Amino acid sequence: WFGNTRVIAQDKMQAFRETIAKGVTDPFSVVLKSSKLPISLLKDTEGKTSRMDLLSIQPFQETFSKKRQQKRVKLGTYDLEGLLESVDKKNEGYDGKKDRQL
Repeated sequence: WFGNTRVIAQDKMQAFRETIAKGVTDPFSVVLKSSKLPISLLKDTEGKTSRMDLLSIQPFQETFSKKRQQKRVKLGTYDLEGLLESVDKKNEGYDGKKDRQL
């Protein structure tokens, strides 16, 4: 489980962040050796919200109230007879000799 994990000290991580930040801002420098560290660890996340603010898109009352609107599922048929008819139609057009997955 933990065989391929990497551990880095906090001061080395901070120094690495500063070095990469200097390399990104300087147009004349190029980072030649890429690191195996995730880039998300290198970016500063302070002041940014890591989670999306869902309540700004759809308020809580619209989602969980008694008057909420639910989307209807789009099905080919909504009853058992219609489902059986569609299965019969597909079964008539099926040819076992042309089926490559058998």
